[in-house]
Amino acid sequence: MPARIQPGADLRGINLLGADLENANLTEADATWAILTRANLDHAQLIGAVMRGAGLLETSLRNADLRGADLSGASLRRANLREANLRYTKLRGATLEGACLCGADLSEADIADAAFANAHYDAATKLPEGLDATSAGMILTGP
Repeated sequence: MPARIQPGADLRGINLLGADLENANLTEADATWAILTRANLDHAQLIGAVMRGAGLLETSLRNADLRGADLSGASLRRANLREANLRYTKLRGATLEGACLCGADLSEADIADAAFANAHYDAATKLPEGLDATSAGMILTGP
């Protein structure tokens, strides 16, 4: 399936439940309200993608590049974002409860009204300015 999806693709509302999209190039794709629950998006290129309101429950996004993506209102509950690049990502109102953010870079991310309860992070995680991990209910993992 990844070979058929092109950068800038219109994926609005599509159901890709459990899809294997590892290494897919979805740069600037519009996946507003898409269902990507339990999908594999490891190493995917999602630079500038629009994923407002998308369902990414338990989705694997390890080492994915989401720079500048719009994930406003998206559900990333229990998503694996280990070492993902989330710089300048819009996460307004997104739910990242129980997500793995270990080694992820959230520098300059817009996190207004985002929920991080029980999200895991480690010493390598770059949190955005103004996010108090303890107050947000995040869990420090590792030594």
